[in-house]
Amino acid sequence: MLSRVVVILISAAALSFAACTATEPIAAERTEVAKEEIVSSDRFISTVERRNFLGIGAPDQSEMMKELRRDLAQKNPGVPERDFANVDIRFSKTNYLLFTRTSIQAEGEIIRSRKGEPPQKPEQSQEPEPPATPEKAPKGNQASAIRKKLASYDRTIPEISGPRDAALTFTEDGRPHFIVNARLRNTDWNMIDPWIPSITALRIPGGSVAQYTWRSEADVPNWLMDHPAKRRQQTFLTDELIETYADFVKDKSTETYFCLNINDKLENQLKIIDRFAHFGVEFTHVEIGNETYLPKFALGKKEGLGFAHTITVDDYIEILDTWIPSLKNYPFKILAVTASRSNDGSPGDAYREVWNAAVFQYAAAHPSSIDGVALHIYLGGADDGGKSLEEKSVHSSDYAFADAFPLPLHITEAGHRGADWSPEGVEAYKNFHRELYEYLKSRQDGSRCGTHVLYNPRNQPGDPYSMFDVNGITPLGEAAKSFPFGEP
Repeated sequence: MLSRVVVILISAAALSFAACTATEPIAAERTEVAKEEIVSSDRFISTVERRNFLGIGAPDQSEMMKELRRDLAQKNPGVPERDFANVDIRFSKTNYLLFTRTSIQAEGEIIRSRKGEPPQKPEQSQEPEPPATPEKAPKGNQASAIRKKLASYDRTIPEISGPRDAALTFTEDGRPHFIVNARLRNTDWNMIDPWIPSITALRIPGGSVAQYTWRSEADVPNWLMDHPAKRRQQTFLTDELIETYADFVKDKSTETYFCLNINDKLENQLKIIDRFAHFGVEFTHVEIGNETYLPKFALGKKEGLGFAHTITVDDYIEILDTWIPSLKNYPFKILAVTASRSNDGSPGDAYREVWNAAVFQYAAAHPSSIDGVALHIYLGGADDGGKSLEEKSVHSSDYAFADAFPLPLHITEAGHRGADWSPEGVEAYKNFHRELYEYLKSRQDGSRCGTHVLYNPRNQPGDPYSMFDVNGITPLGEAAKSFPFGEP
């Protein structure tokens, strides 16, 4: 291993380095001063803990790391690209802490670029001393290493006192609530016919797409608009789009759940809430973000659907603390995001446990701040041997992990990955939702059932989720008319 290591602090708002033009190496003292200045900072220590907490694997698994390596090589043409091959990065909400092994020349020039200082020549007699090697991510059995690390975190879910109203599981006329996720960006409302009367609420503007939904293009972060794939994913809530939705739900007499875009500014999201109210849509529930417990948010994976900036569990709690006081000025119920478990002992479950505990610990410390939690339940799916930190399906209908959740559950997305439009697939769909509903009803706290998704804009026969598509109502939509499906 090379003996020289440098720590470089890069602003999240500027992911590229300034070009380096000088060719002379710099003094050892200069490198050491910069290193100590950064290593001693609270931001650095916090970010290291978050990285190890998440159990990130080899650096080359991240597209962003690859981008940074390429950027380093481009901005330092005099340095062989191989010197940037072992770049290790740690993420926080607003900064990246980058560890790289390279020549002393490139190290000095990058540090001076950050500090805005001219290049300096060292005294010929000085010999740089190698700084300490940075802490590395777990090697070997990653799942085992992550479990060991997470064992030190508090995963206690506290009790939260307060009224629990079992009647809220049902509408005023006694029907069980049934929430359906609906994507505003691509739903053809003319195709939602015949209506499914068991649907009591629509959740808009969708799930992952909610994190790309803005009032106008002026609110979108610049890098998102510069990213071709992500530019196509943006949804802008024009008055026409809002009014079309308003007319639809007024006609169907359904409630509206709204998923906030926590990639946006709070003030912009409040304007969206007000604009819907202008057209007569008063949200009954507001969900703060969508599936932000998934590691793609904490790892800063730009390519991940719904990603626009890094969100760790600590960042999410900060968002709750910052946003909820303003949201409390509205009459709707506030839902925080919680995570389901795969029930297979995967390393992802350990992070989800910590996430859930943090949300409920916040709720206990701030009484009446959160009225319930949004939870997504997907049954089945490919098994990766428990090695993945990414999205995991629930592998059984055992929902005991949620028994300790001290607030009502609102299932704003759910589905059976093995369902299709065959008689057997439809029956699997019905059995899954029947069992989920029975569990929620048994909680006696006002928990509500839901599913994914109202409309699929493509012709995909056998799709395991869509209730409507370009051809009208699907077999799953027909089956949903009889929710909660009675006895098997």
